[in-house]
Amino acid sequence: MRVQSIAKLIRLPDEKWKHALKRARNIKKYGPKFEPEKWNLDENKQNSHNCYTYFLNLTKRSLTKACGSEKCQKKNRLKPQPGYHAGFTKNKNHQCRNITRRMMKDNPRMRRTTLKKDCKAHHYMGALAVMPGSTYHYYRRDNTGYWSHKDGAGEANQKDADGNYILDPQKAARRYPGRLKDGKTVDYEDFCGYFCLPTNKKKKNWKSRPYPEGHKRSRIKRKKNKTRKKKGGVKPAPPASPVPPVPPQPPTPPAPPPVQQGGRRKTTNYRHSWIEEDIMNVILCYLCFVINLLINIFLFTL
Repeated sequence: MRVQSIAKLIRLPDEKWKHALKRARNIKKYGPKFEPEKWNLDENKQNSHNCYTYFLNLTKRSLTKACGSEKCQKKNRLKPQPGYHAGFTKNKNHQCRNITRRMMKDNPRMRRTTLKKDCKAHHYMGALAVMPGSTYHYYRRDNTGYWSHKDGAGEANQKDADGNYILDPQKAARRYPGRLKDGKTVDYEDFCGYFCLPTNKKKKNWKSRPYPEGHKRSRIKRKKNKTRKKKGGVKPAPPASPVPPVPPQPPTPPAPPPVQQGGRRKTTNYRHSWIEEDIMNVILCYLCFVINLLINIFLFTL
């Protein structure tokens, strides 16, 4: 399809023709090819690959072989689910916020966008809708400007529930009266938004089954069993070791002297008392010497 034809298909109201042409060139260059025979001819591939794998444009031979060896039917446990690659377990909350979170954890390079803003080079556009509380569904825009999808184990096609070609999944018919889910008519009534996906397959991820409990990538960690068990039962506790004798405690030192009202303790300065005694001894010796000298002088004069 020519770029001008794609631009006519995707042109939005009040959008300039040059902007529409620019978006059309990116769509034609980076959008995935619509190849229904790639997804529909092999029954094992059709049954094992769902809308999530089609949205990411990723197939795996190992998954197709596993379906063939298990002889899987339309309903099987091999279909990849959003969040499995990131370590989440089976989803029980089918709401836009939860499915988007799981999908973005699987593919951190994915980004939100709008139809007018579109996607940059080396990216193509996809979309998500949910049937609240029951299931979800993905769409992708191909290099023709039309949108296509693969509903579960069904065939890849470009038409909505009313049989019209999809130009905008938000405006497309998403209610399928002939199909039931949990006893209700399948209706992907909640539209969750548009997303830009890288064309490089190495930058996209999905996983067929959740990681087992305790795996390093699983978000549910295995609880550690503190009690070690043997064949004979619970391992007995080791015997208690004897308590060593308590050594004698040293005598308690005397309490410090009471504190006076001024905040100072009543202490004796032994250094000052020793100096005072020496001074007194010197004075006494000097007095004795003087008295003895006076007596000698008195006796000499007689």
